[in-house]
Amino acid sequence: MWITLRLFSVLQSTILAAWIVSFCLGKTLPSDLPSADQPVLSSNYIPSVCRDFSYGDPAQRTFYSPNYPDIYPNNTECVRVIEAPENMLIMLSFRGSIFNIETAQSGFEQGVCEYDYLEVRDGDKGYKPLIGRFCGTRHPPRLTSTGRYMWLVFHTDDVIEYQGFQAIYEFVRNPYFKEKNPMDDCVTVISGQVEGLVNTSMISLTFNDLAKSNNSVALDCVWDIRVSPGHQIFFQMETLTLVAENECETNFLELYDGNTHHENVEQFCHSTRTSMKTKTNRLIIRAFGKPSLPTQNMHWPRFQGTFNMFRMGGFYK
Repeated sequence: MWITLRLFSVLQSTILAAWIVSFCLGKTLPSDLPSADQPVLSSNYIPSVCRDFSYGDPAQRTFYSPNYPDIYPNNTECVRVIEAPENMLIMLSFRGSIFNIETAQSGFEQGVCEYDYLEVRDGDKGYKPLIGRFCGTRHPPRLTSTGRYMWLVFHTDDVIEYQGFQAIYEFVRNPYFKEKNPMDDCVTVISGQVEGLVNTSMISLTFNDLAKSNNSVALDCVWDIRVSPGHQIFFQMETLTLVAENECETNFLELYDGNTHHENVEQFCHSTRTSMKTKTNRLIIRAFGKPSLPTQNMHWPRFQGTFNMFRMGGFYK
């Protein structure tokens, strides 16, 4: 295992400007480092319009839709991850007299949340199990996680805005405590670099051996690449080799632009070479492979790629 941490201050108002972390052994990430979608206390990574949602009032464990109780903005996507202490669950409730998020107005689509919505997932990333997607004027029921993380996204389209909501969360003891998935620690965070190389050789043998020796554990690892504000990322995938071609339930590689919301993903279930230019200053790569393959003792999904930072709005071939 090796961890390199590089912290420095650029402005007094900037708490965290850059760090580089590589983490490839099966131990818990330091508590002061974010998960793949956890907000960083810096304007580098969270739009100011999202602060009411992504930060809210930590002392009161309360957060709001942007501008609450006024009208929330259009074309907005805000993400937050709630983290409870060890052996605790998260209980999320909606308070106040207002819950109002745009929904389909008539016909068979009544109540369908496809325009504006609050989405809640049971875990720390946008591809974890769905707890619910909510819109309309009816307060959602109390929501409870099965572990110590809850991932949320507030998404709005380009027309029709309402007042939104207020939410409060609390931590309760987990009466059915179970060990967390050890693959949750297979995370490599890369920040402050203008270019670099990423590949599956960065995954520790600890994780490979764990997946191969335990049929209930899939190999599921993440690379979280972040560059300076005002820049984008060009990613060139040089090679991708999958054990089971075109079997997306068995193995795949995913590229996320900005966060792990399902609307921001490109998924590859076949061996390929491809490239991607992000719209944001963040790229998340996820490699997944189930251990129930006949060749599990020899091969796992493998890829290699390079990334380069370029100024937002600039041209990159």
